[in-house]
Amino acid sequence: MPNERELSARAALEAADRAGRRTREATSWYATYLLATGLLGFTWILVLNTVAESMAGHLVVGAAVVAAGIVLERWARAHAAHPRGATRRRLTAMVVWFGSYLFVVGPLVRWQAGNAVAPWAAASALMASPFLVAALLERRRS
Repeated sequence: MPNERELSARAALEAADRAGRRTREATSWYATYLLATGLLGFTWILVLNTVAESMAGHLVVGAAVVAAGIVLERWARAHAAHPRGATRRRLTAMVVWFGSYLFVVGPLVRWQAGNAVAPWAAASALMASPFLVAALLERRRS
């Protein structure tokens, strides 16, 4: 028969397990947020480089992306719980995404394909892949 100390330890472990489960449930939205951020980045690069050829088009696309980004950020801030290390993972994905656009993939695709949709779609998907990877890792954590 378990003594009082063992019962207390078991109750503490069960309470910790319940708290961990509630935390994982409360932060499960973050993988969706990462996917939405990646989709926004994919769309932005694709439309900016294939459809919006004029400066006015670039401004319209930029304004639409900013508006969508504000909505996405407000949705994220509406959640009370954020996973540990969430900001670091998101910023890492953003740096890889934007850095690849500025220094590697963007210049190569512009040089080789101009404004062709298919190469830019493939390049946009490749550039947005850090968000997919981060979302998959986040799903695995929760």
